[in-house]
Parts: sequence; structure tokens; C-alpha cells
Amino acid sequence: MVKVVVSLQSLDLDKALEEADLVELRADLIWGKVPDQDEFPWRHSDRILLTYRSRRHGGKGIMTDGELERLLSYRGSVAYLDVELEYLSEVSGEGVIGSWHDFSGTPSKEELMEVVRELSKAELIKVVTMARSVEDGYRVLGLYGSEYRDRLIAFAMGELGSFSRRASALLGAPLLYTYLDRPVAPGQISLREGVLIRELLEALR
Repeated sequence: MVKVVVSLQSLDLDKALEEADLVELRADLIWGKVPDQDEFPWRHSDRILLTYRSRRHGGKGIMTDGELERLLSYRGSVAYLDVELEYLSEVSGEGVIGSWHDFSGTPSKEELMEVVRELSKAELIKVVTMARSVEDGYRVLGLYGSEYRDRLIAFAMGELGSFSRRASALLGAPLLYTYLDRPVAPGQISLREGVLIRELLEALR
């Protein structure tokens, strides 16, 4: 069953976790770095997805060796650690979300499948593109026909791709990303809608 994730730009965890299953802490937006251990909100660590999104993948972070080392030090201490494709050689397996983002558009299905295979050493696979047309959203959703569908979080950003976020949950995505007060990414859906989608899927079981 899909778990609803709230992407946070602040440390308002208590409010978010009233309805969400998990919170994504965007370290690049909250701290401007990967936090030191004494800065981290450990009370909710088992419901935290920690992300330090680099500029290359649409975030604000600069992934230095030091930042990567600090990020990887959280593995096993949080529910999930988001690790971008370029750094999966350093870590893989359980508790890791291998992620890849293309803010310029949506590549061909063949190129997208190659990315999925490269990310498959992680527990979960996250592939996100920017939709320049409705067709782009459907192309990304076509990845759910692959052998990786149960581990796949794939959708397109932007208004034209927003429908694919909703559809991904219906097609079996393990996580559905939402926002609390304002979107963290283009076309992101609200926590309230995410909860409604989760409730619908539970009713259909």
C-alpha cells in the first residue's frame, strides 16, 4: 500500500505526521547542508526520509565529499536515505532510495529504462522528469510495466505532469510525495489529496 510522504522545507514534523506516513526532510532547504548529528530531530527518525538534493538534480545543495560522507552516516538511522544516481556506488540496498531527476524534459522510454536499471541496486527507485506535454507523463508511467514496478516511484513534474503523480500511486508506487503548506516541486499535490488517494486505495483492497 502506498505511503504518503510530506516534503518539508522546515522542521514542522509534528503537524505533518498527524496525517502523513513519512516526512521528507529536504536538508538542502532546511539547513543548507547535511545536518550534523546534534542538529537532527531524532525523535521521529523512524518516519524520516532524509534528502540532500544537489543543484544538478534541481535542489540547492552542493554535494562535496564531506556532505556525502555526512549524508551516508545517516543510513540505518532513518527510514530512508535519498541518494542520487551519481553516488550510488557508495551505498545501496535496504533503506536507500536511488533517485534521478531531469528538469529539462523527458527522455525516451529506452533512456528512462536504462536509468531505472542503474538505480535498481537501491531498495526503491525514483525517476522524475519534467513534462513538456501530457505525453511525457504517460511515457514515464509506462515504466510501471517493467519488472521493477513494485519498487518504482516514477512521475513527471510540472502542471502537465501532475496527473502522473496521482496515477503513480494507482499503479503501485510505494511512496506518494506531497506538500504541507507550499509545493517543494512543480506540480506537487497537497497532503490532503495524498491522504484521500491513500484512503481510496485502502477502500479498493
